[in-house]
Amino acid sequence: RSRMRAVTSCSMSSRRTTRLSLRACCAPKGCCCVWIPLERHLWGLKRAVYDHPYENTVPDPALPGFALAEQRTLRGTITLRTNADIEALFCMTPYYYKSGARDQAKLHALDTLTTETEFALLIYRKA
Repeated sequence: RSRMRAVTSCSMSSRRTTRLSLRACCAPKGCCCVWIPLERHLWGLKRAVYDHPYENTVPDPALPGFALAEQRTLRGTITLRTNADIEALFCMTPYYYKSGARDQAKLHALDTLTTETEFALLIYRKA
């Protein structure tokens, strides 16, 4: 039975570091899981913030030293019912750091927000 280690995020900026970390910590022939946001992840949040929202760019799933064993897509919808929850979600995203004060202020007026969640779960086996 192989051990499975999970990586909670794999952003474009940390992808090289993640690859190195995975190779170092994954046992020979072991498995690891990587979650990546897909094109319309948090689309409702982006529509609330940006005048012209854009779809996410999905990174190439190739991971040197690993074979992609399985890919699953997980889609859903969440509703946040307080401004504090909306702000907390926004602060966990790169959009918070990329948005100007005018765009960030748009969320202050919201009491509820419904948004899509869209992830790919990539399961790799170390080659």
